Amino acid sequence: MIIYYFISLVALTSLFWLLGRLQLIKICAICVAVVLTWAWGLIAIYLSLDWANPIAVAILLGASLGAIAERYGHTLGFLWKALWVILGLVAIFLLVQGQWLAGLGMLGLILLTTWFMSSNKSTQSKLHQDLFDDCC
Repeated sequence: MIIYYFISLVALTSLFWLLGRLQLIKICAICVAVVLTWAWGLIAIYLSLDWANPIAVAILLGASLGAIAERYGHTLGFLWKALWVILGLVAIFLLVQGQWLAGLGMLGLILLTTWFMSSNKSTQSKLHQDLFDDCC
């Protein structure tokens, strides 16, 4: 049921927004809410829970994929951005279809491509920063 994903996004976004306002953490509330929601959504798919929805999880994974492509595309270039999105689409499809080994293999290929294309130290240090730091 989609309501579980909606409630998760609203609750987690509110929680991390509040923690940010209290200056307990510095993190993008909606970004972390999306990641945590698709993470438990993937777990629900693999546990074959009745309410698990592969389409909702794929949409959330796609949102994260697009956000990372937008964030680092200007640093790593158009070719990286295109490969990230195209290979990421395949990885997402495999993951939500329950083919986790193939999906993780595709994710490994994406990370290997990212490592290969980040040739200088300034790019590599930027990639190791917190992905959610100052993203919004």
